[in-house]
Amino acid sequence: MSDNEALSDVDVDFEFAEIKEIDYQGIKTLLKQLFTTLDLDLHLLSDLIVEQPKGTIVKVEDSDPYCLSTILDFKHKALTRLKNFLKSKNSKITEYLDNAGFLVNERLINMPPQLVPPLFKLLLDEFKQEFKYLVMVIKVYRQIESNASDDEDEKPKKKKQKKDESIYYFQPEDEYIEEHAVFSFDYKLPTKQSPDSRGTFSEFGIDPSRRVLVIEMKSLPKIQEQLQKLFC
Repeated sequence: MSDNEALSDVDVDFEFAEIKEIDYQGIKTLLKQLFTTLDLDLHLLSDLIVEQPKGTIVKVEDSDPYCLSTILDFKHKALTRLKNFLKSKNSKITEYLDNAGFLVNERLINMPPQLVPPLFKLLLDEFKQEFKYLVMVIKVYRQIESNASDDEDEKPKKKKQKKDESIYYFQPEDEYIEEHAVFSFDYKLPTKQSPDSRGTFSEFGIDPSRRVLVIEMKSLPKIQEQLQKLFC
């Protein structure tokens, strides 16, 4: 393509599909994107997501899942390690976990937020009011001074990273979901990250972390309606 040739939009037909065994590896990849290097029995979580008859993925024909939307019961043994991890970060969450589901709303970073309202509508249709509370882990970040050097041959000087305390959201809908939270807290990602994660983020001036939200399940219809107005 020449420099003068305009880029054209590409129409993609997204398929909202039931979760099947063939989607296992793609689901595990999405969970790893959310939890990074934390050892939370992702294989057990992925197995549970595939085995339960509810939940939706978004894909294109025979591709791996691009988006995942489902709710898991914290009483299931597959969530034991996740539950204990959350308690270790903030013991107050124990008050909510006895009657709570874990809401997974995860997608590849380039997937449009317009996919979220119909996914939440499907959640409402499938799960009704099975739990009193829903717990989410969302991806957030703060801006810091970039580690990237303008001159690759020049040895970068060590500078103190200046933090911006403003919070930004990797998935824009999470900012509006958080408005309905009855409880929330943040936790930092492990210092040891894969070479293509924390290092890359630092180069672009991003300090990623995770925020845990607790919302009442009865607020889900209002959230879905709000997201529908915002993104559709």
